[in-house]
Amino acid sequence: MPLTIISGASQGLGKTLADKYHLQGHDLVLLARSADKLGEIAGSHNSTPIREGQTTLPYTIDLSNIEQCKRLGKYIESKDFKIDNIICCAGSAIPKLYQDLTLEEIDDGINTNFRTTAYLLHELLPYVIDKGHIVLTSSTVAFYPLPGYGQYSPMKCAIRALADTLEMELHPRKIHVHTFFPGNFASEGYIKENFSKPEITKLIEGPSTAISVNECADILIKEINNGEHYIHTDTVGWLLACFSLGLSPRCKWYLIPLQIIIGILGTLLSRLINIYHRSLVE
Repeated sequence: MPLTIISGASQGLGKTLADKYHLQGHDLVLLARSADKLGEIAGSHNSTPIREGQTTLPYTIDLSNIEQCKRLGKYIESKDFKIDNIICCAGSAIPKLYQDLTLEEIDDGINTNFRTTAYLLHELLPYVIDKGHIVLTSSTVAFYPLPGYGQYSPMKCAIRALADTLEMELHPRKIHVHTFFPGNFASEGYIKENFSKPEITKLIEGPSTAISVNECADILIKEINNGEHYIHTDTVGWLLACFSLGLSPRCKWYLIPLQIIIGILGTLLSRLINIYHRSLVE
């Protein structure tokens, strides 16, 4: 049966995905720093198996720590695990104007939003089966960094670049690389972010209703199964991706002509949008 490894699995999107994949009969290895939360999730899964022999293993780890990630790789090797899916969900934002951030908060952004994914994939990719799936979680702000996300968006741009690199490097093994660009969804992290979010960030983002974390997870799973490279949760995210096509993977083949048209319009209009947003900052 499939083995799925999920990082950031103690809460939010990671936990919701873990519950959904459990109900699909997957064996799971759940990664996070919180041993208590992981233990509760694993206990719930293992007491309600969907099939005989199904198991959920909790593994407490700081994925921004090189030595701990190396030990995880050795653990996977010692168990002779063959990984079908890796889903990288660890991450969080501290929305503040850049000069209001502390150096420690900037460092935390690098650790939480980039190193957790880069280190994990480096150590576990040798154990992913050919034609397996890996998911890197970026963000809509990777396409248009907004004021207030200086601690967050640069790392999500880096995740996008890493995913594009791996998409080409892993092609000989037919490993499917999916990059997830969610908009706002109602997780614990989203609620916390709104406490520090600057007013200018709220103004440019505009009024929006965050989708539920359950809906966010359903979209991701559906598009993974559809083989989509870039996965979005809303139209705004998809439009912003069209504005910055470059050499990145395209969406569904029948939408590529529309993407190109929107990309051309975006070239003409995006600078005007940027000028307007600058006027709001002033």
